[in-house]
Amino acid sequence: MADPSGSGVPAKLRGNYGIFAVIEQVLYRPPEVKDNTTSASIPGVTAFGRIAYSPPDRNLIDLYLDGGIGFVGFTPGRPLDRFGVAMAYMRISNTARTLDLDTQAFTGVQSPVRSNETLIEMIYEAHIKPGWLVAPYFQYVFRPSGGIPNPNDPSRTSRIGDAAVFGVTTTIRY
Repeated sequence: MADPSGSGVPAKLRGNYGIFAVIEQVLYRPPEVKDNTTSASIPGVTAFGRIAYSPPDRNLIDLYLDGGIGFVGFTPGRPLDRFGVAMAYMRISNTARTLDLDTQAFTGVQSPVRSNETLIEMIYEAHIKPGWLVAPYFQYVFRPSGGIPNPNDPSRTSRIGDAAVFGVTTTIRY
């Protein structure tokens, strides 16, 4: 696709699929808690992990991994509040990376080659009153979109910078 003398018509591929697995595990429940389900809303410590794969010849992301740990009921006087940390990794497929390398070869511009996006996240969910939840969070994203070229760089030789994201969500149930 990067060859300027090519037809510009992408190959037609039939079918697609993906496979994934998820694990959730209770790591600790206080002795007074009798419910030992994997619910992340019950006091204690829970962890999760996920992995997903899809064919690299037709998907931008061919491997995705994430995992995290959550703590509920550890803030004195706030038995329903939850704190969590997580990490995620998304790998850019070899096919997409090869396109980036081919584009460099045909244009002569040493633009960034996409590789992966990694992020870390921290969140605190505060139950203000029954039916009202406020959750401030922080995310730090390494190589957003896999490290695409910075659109503000006219030479297109630098990648877009890492990103710090601060936010807050709220849920009201009535």
